[in-house]
Amino acid sequence: MQTMQERLQQKRQQKRRRSLTRQVLLLALLVVLGLAWHFVHRPGFAFGDVTVTGTKLFTRQDLVRLGGSQLPVNLFNLSRRQLVRALKEDVRVADASASYGWGILHVQVVERKPLLYLANSLNSYVKVDAHGLVLDIGSGIKDAAVPLYSGVRCGSAYIGDQIKTPEVVNVLAFMQGLSEEARSQIAEIVLEPDQKIQVRLKYGFPVLLGPVSEVGLQAKSELFMTVFEELKDKRVKAKYIDLQYTKPFIKLQ
Repeated sequence: MQTMQERLQQKRQQKRRRSLTRQVLLLALLVVLGLAWHFVHRPGFAFGDVTVTGTKLFTRQDLVRLGGSQLPVNLFNLSRRQLVRALKEDVRVADASASYGWGILHVQVVERKPLLYLANSLNSYVKVDAHGLVLDIGSGIKDAAVPLYSGVRCGSAYIGDQIKTPEVVNVLAFMQGLSEEARSQIAEIVLEPDQKIQVRLKYGFPVLLGPVSEVGLQAKSELFMTVFEELKDKRVKAKYIDLQYTKPFIKLQ
């Protein structure tokens, strides 16, 4: 028969064994977790995929690189926060977000939309958005997606600069008041020497808008849209359309 002291000693030994077992199991778990972490983060390990909507500016490889990783895609090595921050810092991006799906990182991008080309220094051209933010610079006009605004120069602008001259701000305000369909039909906007604006449409005749100081007024955009909607499906042979006054005037050929 065990004495009280022997029973206490036996309980202490059992307690020590249980404690030692827990420590060994915990150590084994830590080792397994460490090996697993090293395994999934090693170069060449692939897990998951990255998709993007709302833009064609960035390839899958670009997104992985912006997230601090490299191909093949490994979501364990790719930082969603870093990726979103890098996208938002790109001047061409208005907003960006990312969310996880089943083994996929879904990236949503909202691009800034260019509205005008402007002449820059050294025979270059800049592409600006609705706020006058310079999105791109090139030695020429790369496409006809947006019209050229001639007769005005923005100096020596760089990507990320904002053009704030009244002649540009007023015309951008006018452009924002137009539908995408109407904007797509504008080939060129001209600032005449007398500081009046002329819009040259792709299908021929010019539209006279009046002083550049008045072009930014909402009423001018509304008047343009009224005439555009009225004439867009008609084959009008006009010499020009005058919108300098409240009532439009169409000069026929």
